[in-house]
Amino acid sequence: MKSQRKEGLLRILISGISGIIFYIWTWLTIILSVINLVWTILSGEKIKEFYGFSEEYSKELNIFARYVSFTSDDRPLPFKKIFKKFNN
Repeated sequence: MKSQRKEGLLRILISGISGIIFYIWTWLTIILSVINLVWTILSGEKIKEFYGFSEEYSKELNIFARYVSFTSDDRPLPFKKIFKKFNN
């Protein structure tokens, strides 16, 4: 029982911190998308370096949504690497 309570409190803390990170990351992704759109219209070429950034964002956002909704126990960025070190 205490283990589930501890996990629940930890999940709230992790969700809050990761939520702040994803809020900032979302706005950065929107800004970069607008820059890419304008650049594509003006030059006719896409900025390919933004693809990896957007792809990584969507993958991590999916992990975050699954963690917050209790669908998965995989912790979101930046906590997945931190807790792997402690669990090994």
